[in-house]
Amino acid sequence: MDSSRKTFKINAFLVNDFMKYDLMNALQNIVEKKLYFPESYMGEKPLEFIKKIIQTYTLERENMLELIDHTYQRNLNL
Repeated sequence: MDSSRKTFKINAFLVNDFMKYDLMNALQNIVEKKLYFPESYMGEKPLEFIKKIIQTYTLERENMLELIDHTYQRNLNL
């Protein structure tokens, strides 16, 4: 078997530019309904928590899309 050949299945949420807003909305709903542990980071600093999660999500999404694009371009050049 050729170990250099890989198949990627891209989740539709990864390419959805508006997914971060859905994530933000879900996190805000959790805060509004108080569905978290009060002593957790989310319970102590909810706005800071949401901001950090969204920043991390955005950065990781951009890195993943860049990696996929780079891999795809490299395979086209072979």
